[in-house]
Amino acid sequence: MFTRNSGRVDHDLMVNFVQRFASTGCRGAGFVCLPSFMVEEDLKAGKLVRCFSDFETPEAQVNLTFRPATRRISRVAAVVEAAEGLIPKLLAD
Repeated sequence: MFTRNSGRVDHDLMVNFVQRFASTGCRGAGFVCLPSFMVEEDLKAGKLVRCFSDFETPEAQVNLTFRPATRRISRVAAVVEAAEGLIPKLLAD
């Protein structure tokens, strides 16, 4: 249960993959609490509806660390390349 005063959220579903979590919300499986940049397109498309418009989660620092040699692994390279393209745009806002 979400309470505005405590900021507490009880949950029944935990995932380790943000897109899968967002898709559960798009399918009407309940409320999801995700960063706005992760669901911007779904909000614009009407797949998700923002609730509690006066509530903002505090900003959180995100660190991306990896061993340089692992960049040869395609999935690591894909994440690093996406981050290199996305981070400058986010910082510019």
